[in-house]
Amino acid sequence: MNIRFLLFGFTIFALIETGCNKIEPPFKETSTATGLDTVKFDDNAVATQKILIEDFTGHTCGNCPAAAKIAMEIHEAYPEKVVVMALHVSQQFAEPLNDGTGEFTYDFRTTAGNEIDQYFGASNAGLPRGMVNRKAFNATKILDRNDWESAVSGLLSVQPSIDLQVKAYYTTASDSISTYVQTKFITELTGEYKLGVFVIEDSIINWQKDYSLPPPKTVEFYVHQHVLRGSFAGTYGESLGSKTFAANEKIKKGYQLIRGSDWVKKNLKVIAYIYKADTEEIVQTQETDLIIKN
Repeated sequence: MNIRFLLFGFTIFALIETGCNKIEPPFKETSTATGLDTVKFDDNAVATQKILIEDFTGHTCGNCPAAAKIAMEIHEAYPEKVVVMALHVSQQFAEPLNDGTGEFTYDFRTTAGNEIDQYFGASNAGLPRGMVNRKAFNATKILDRNDWESAVSGLLSVQPSIDLQVKAYYTTASDSISTYVQTKFITELTGEYKLGVFVIEDSIINWQKDYSLPPPKTVEFYVHQHVLRGSFAGTYGESLGSKTFAANEKIKKGYQLIRGSDWVKKNLKVIAYIYKADTEEIVQTQETDLIIKN
């Protein structure tokens, strides 16, 4: 059986649309994970400053594979420093097609991805676009793909002010992902800081436009990487408080998310990041593989 028809079947659960917003079904609702007090974090860990590239993309964006390649090359150059999250966004480039061909019928969009895109205006600038730690470079946070490497290079020497540790587990019995995050302030910081926690998936095989190819410039078995699947703490995360955080102060959080019916467990990862509420700049990121239990 052709894989595109298998994947089409997986989309039955997908979105009910209002404009380009995706309304997620109850299986993606989040709750507080139990057992937080029993999770052990490494209090002697040496923090590494990590950088997040948010790649705004879409399956009918023919220039987006070139951007994805750039993001992957940067990640491979700095595997311990750079984390990538691909957000499929916009009605123009990510909406499923229903033209009878069976192509581009899958819906990669998420509520969180759509809302982040609308808030920062990435797709309004034309895809592909990206953000690097949501920091402004040359007076803009929304960057062309050719600017991602220099933006990352400018942050490589930054010393970490926060140690972020993440543990994520999949439990077969409940078909759920439990994620536990410890935020440790290395230096004293003042202001409101927020924690965002997301699940991403690698190696999703589906259609993709690619303008670097000969006509018809489409790939049926394209490998989509770092795809945003859902959020544990809402689009904008959970506030850790607005105050002066003392050096060595720790805050622990636990979340649970029911697995989407077509998410492949072994390909899932969890990304967490801390950002400053007033500037929206990300100050630390961490990524972890999913540990499958039971």
